[in-house]
Amino acid sequence: MPPVSIFLTLQNKKQLTHDVFELEYTSSESLHITPGQFLLCDTAGDPKLRRSYSVSWAAGTSVFFIIKRLPEGKGGSMAICDQTIGHTMQVWWPMGRFILQENTFPKVFIGTGTGFAPLYFMLKYSLKKMNNEKWIMNNGGMFFLFGVRELRDVFYQEELQQWSQESFFDYQICCSRESSSLPDKHREWRVTECLTPENISEMNKTGETEFYICGSPAMVTEVRSMLELYGISKEKVFFEQY
Repeated sequence: MPPVSIFLTLQNKKQLTHDVFELEYTSSESLHITPGQFLLCDTAGDPKLRRSYSVSWAAGTSVFFIIKRLPEGKGGSMAICDQTIGHTMQVWWPMGRFILQENTFPKVFIGTGTGFAPLYFMLKYSLKKMNNEKWIMNNGGMFFLFGVRELRDVFYQEELQQWSQESFFDYQICCSRESSSLPDKHREWRVTECLTPENISEMNKTGETEFYICGSPAMVTEVRSMLELYGISKEKVFFEQY
C-alpha cells in the first residue's frame, strides 16, 4: 500500500520524564496501523525537517507517540514536543517493515529509550488479543526487557506492573547508570548483560520464541549478534534501530 498523506491534530500532551513526552493526535478518519509501523511527520512545516516516529498506540481516530525531546536543531523531536494543543501536522502512513507477527509463538521484546514506543504497541495489542479474544500463545507468553540510563528515565511503570499480574507477561527494567538502590523489577545492568546463554535458553525453551528489538544501532547490533551466537534463528529476530 503506497503512503497516504493525512493531517493530525494534537489533542493531549503529557510529560512522562524530564525529556520524554506522550503525544496524542486525532485525525478525521480511522487509521489502520499495524503494531510496529511509523509515520513520516512534517514536524515544522519544512520538507527538509520531516522526521519518522513510531506509533506507540492507535485506536479509532487517535494516534499516540512517545518521543524524546532533543534540543539540537530547529526540527525533529524539539519541534514536535513543543507543539501546542490544537496544532495540525501533516503525516504520511503506513510505513515500516518492523511489524508484529500475529501468531501464537512466545515473544521477547528488547528496547532502550524511546525504542519502547513500537514495542509497547506490539505488547498492548497482543495483550488485548489474549484477554479479549482468548488468543493463547503456544507454550509461553511475553517478556519485555527495557533499558534506560537512570531511574528517572523510566516511564509507564504502573502499566507494566499491572500487566505483569497476568501469568503470561513479565518484564525487567535495566538502569545502566543508576547508582542508587533500585525497586523491584529493576537491575543496575545494561540490557545486554541480561542476555546470558542461560537466560536466552530459558526464553527460547520451546525453540519458537520471536525476538523484537528496537533502540540505538549499537544496542540492536550487539543484541542481534548475541542471539545469533546463542543459536536463535535469524528468521525469529525482528528489529528497528534509531
